[in-house]
Amino acid sequence: MKKRLFIIIPLVLILAAFFIYRTAQQEQSSGAEYTCTFSVTNGDDKIIPPKSVTFLDGESVFDILTRETKSAEISLDYSTLLISGAVYVQGIADVYEFDEGASSGWVYLVNGEQPAESCSKYLPKNGDLIEWLYKSE
Repeated sequence: MKKRLFIIIPLVLILAAFFIYRTAQQEQSSGAEYTCTFSVTNGDDKIIPPKSVTFLDGESVFDILTRETKSAEISLDYSTLLISGAVYVQGIADVYEFDEGASSGWVYLVNGEQPAESCSKYLPKNGDLIEWLYKSE
């Protein structure tokens, strides 16, 4: 019984910390609306062609990706690191990491540059160009 408590209590604390962090992050939003240009591309296949989308202050690149793929009824698979809340996108539109080799997978660019942080942590600015690209070997 004590062994189970040693496992359950830290797990509950980690989950609580994650939800407190996400709630605090969402409360920081001012509610202001912005626009960006958003697209999802796999080579010549424009899964979501470039289009203007609206997002709220405090929303991440991942929030925008989730909303736009859901709206277009496009599959999205990802994993989330429990402690940090960082998201790794594994597949979009049934195209997955490693489908085209060990170095293939989804990356996102903001204004032509690849940010060093997870898409769930990057908060875009008004007028940004957000591109999701499938990189193959």
